[in-house]
Amino acid sequence: RHLHLLGERGDNQQARRDDWSQTRLVSETMDDRLAANEVLLQIDRQALTANNISYAASGDLLGYWGFFPAQDGWGRIPAMGWADVAASAHPDIAVGERVWGFFPMSTHLKILAGQVRQEHFVDVSPHRAEYAPVYARFDRAAANPVYDPQREDQDSLLRGLYMTSWLVEDFLDVSDNHGATACLVTSASSSLDAALLGVRAYLRLRRSAKVAAQEPEPEPAAPPDSVEAAVLAMQPSNERWAERHAALLALPALVAA
Repeated sequence: RHLHLLGERGDNQQARRDDWSQTRLVSETMDDRLAANEVLLQIDRQALTANNISYAASGDLLGYWGFFPAQDGWGRIPAMGWADVAASAHPDIAVGERVWGFFPMSTHLKILAGQVRQEHFVDVSPHRAEYAPVYARFDRAAANPVYDPQREDQDSLLRGLYMTSWLVEDFLDVSDNHGATACLVTSASSSLDAALLGVRAYLRLRRSAKVAAQEPEPEPAAPPDSVEAAVLAMQPSNERWAERHAALLALPALVAA
């Protein structure tokens, strides 16, 4: 099951690992003859943010260069986005499927598909085994109940931020914040900071829902007029749930402004 790509050209952009200002475009003839369980993805669109630069900056330290190997001295910078299944040798993955995931800056990516579920499948190629599995997963659009093709751009830009925020929040929660009363968060563009703040505030409200449900219905609260006021209102010490909820809803617009 495949689209006929044999003989067509595929391109991938590469950067020098020691000097990202040096780039090149490598073209190769496509071969859609696949081994068992291999899948060829045709990359359609990707998000370009400050995070992509941080992938290059920490490429050796955190292993980002190893996701999509290139010739010695060169690397393929990852980016989040959307692709279509162009050819498939896996019985449970159909040509034409739309998927979201972590891709190189290329026109195509060939993977070895495994751990196939209704919601996603994973690249189980041997070179991916030593890296974080979340970056090797491809989410299937057809199984996403809130998938909207008109919002793919926003999804590419923001999903990674909130995915990371949920992971960080979970790490902090299960470790009881390592006994700390405050966290200092830095990120390439401060967008992860804002996402993590929103996730932590949301989950605090959810975890406190049982207590809140036992209290009288609160009076509606006026939304805060600044990021600082919103952060202050969402502090755990504030037991006025209406104020904390209003602050949580207002925070994205305040950060954007």
